[in-house]
Amino acid sequence: MSVLDIEGALASPAEPGAPRILGSYSASVPCMVGTLTIPADSKDDSWERHDGGDELIVILRGRVTFTIRLPDGTTEVAEVGPGQAVLIPRGAAHSGYIADDVHVFFVTPSDGNVTWTDAETGARRP
Repeated sequence: MSVLDIEGALASPAEPGAPRILGSYSASVPCMVGTLTIPADSKDDSWERHDGGDELIVILRGRVTFTIRLPDGTTEVAEVGPGQAVLIPRGAAHSGYIADDVHVFFVTPSDGNVTWTDAETGARRP
């Protein structure tokens, strides 16, 4: 997982007119691009995984604490807020705890998406 500081990059650009590269993303597969609003009272036991490619989530408003279970078995937790983005690698299971109403912009693979809940698997959040 990579957290990208978009707000920081915009506040201190490298040179006028020059791009500031925050990370890399391969979009060699069909992707969906969109926005999503998630209310604060949403259940936080849902998980998803994208086997078709990486997912990019940009936080426009609110805060999310992401839990990422990487394919190698390691778990990462990161709080992401406005002006930040998270790049979730292909095949990594992920979930988010929504403390406030959240507005996001996303780029996610169109194919190979799987969703489930902790209740379905008996899993517990780390």
